[in-house]
Amino acid sequence: MKKASVLFELLISFVILTALITVLMISYKSVIYRVSLNNETAFLKRFLEYAQDYAITYQVETSWEQLDRIYIVKKDTGEVLKKHHMPKPLLIDKTKVVFNARLKPGKGITIVLSTAKRQNRIVIDPSTGRIRVMD
Repeated sequence: MKKASVLFELLISFVILTALITVLMISYKSVIYRVSLNNETAFLKRFLEYAQDYAITYQVETSWEQLDRIYIVKKDTGEVLKKHHMPKPLLIDKTKVVFNARLKPGKGITIVLSTAKRQNRIVIDPSTGRIRVMD
C-alpha cells in the first residue's frame, strides 16, 4: 500500500513539473522574440542615423537598403559603408530609404519591423529628419 502511494505522489509531481516547464518554455520563446525585435529595432535606428549623418557630413546621397537577410548603408556611387545580417524570424516592410545632404529625407517614412506577434515602427519625421522608435 505504501509503495503505491509513493508511486502515485511521484507521478503527480512529475505531471506538475512537466506542466510548469511547458508554460515556462512558451513564455521564454515570446520573451526571446520580443528582446530580439527590440535589439534589432535599436540597431536599425542606429544604421539609419549613420546613413543620415554620413549624407549630411560628406554632402553625398546615401541609402539604406535591405537585400534578402542583409541590410546595408551605401553611397550613391555604390560603395558599401556598413552591412548587417538580420536574424531569421524578423521581417521588415521597406527595402530602401534614401538620405540626401539636406537634413530631411523629403517625405515621412515609416519602417515596420515584425516577428510572429509583435511589431515595432521606426518613423522618420519629414519636417525635422528625426528618427525615432515607436512600439
